[in-house]
Amino acid sequence: MTDRISKRIRGCMTPTIILASVLAVAGLVFIVLGWPLMRGRVKPNGLYGFRTATSLSSEVIWYPTNRLTGQIAFAAGWVMLAGVGVMVWLAVSPEVLAIVGVGIALLAALLMVVLGLSLQSRLAAATGTGSARYQK
Repeated sequence: MTDRISKRIRGCMTPTIILASVLAVAGLVFIVLGWPLMRGRVKPNGLYGFRTATSLSSEVIWYPTNRLTGQIAFAAGWVMLAGVGVMVWLAVSPEVLAIVGVGIALLAALLMVVLGLSLQSRLAAATGTGSARYQK
């Protein structure tokens, strides 16, 4: 009886299911970490958020920049979860699942960096705050 159950459990642990689980957890991490940022609940700190010298120098820069990057992370997490669900339902190969899942995460990271730096640069220039580079 236990041999039959253990064979059944081992049969369920295919590479696709394992990879889909890892990507789903990554999507949940994006959602959980993005939610407080996009809600403006994270104060400037050295551990969590879009941390640069400019963003840490002023709350006027910190909060809008982290709201934007939090929204991107939150959306990317949901896209990743939905994408994983659809790809498992379509029974795609583990290679395709990995490429799409990692691609979503990399695209989200790239968007967070590019758009976050762009926003904080504009805010620093407009307010005269931030790093010495932007002060008048």
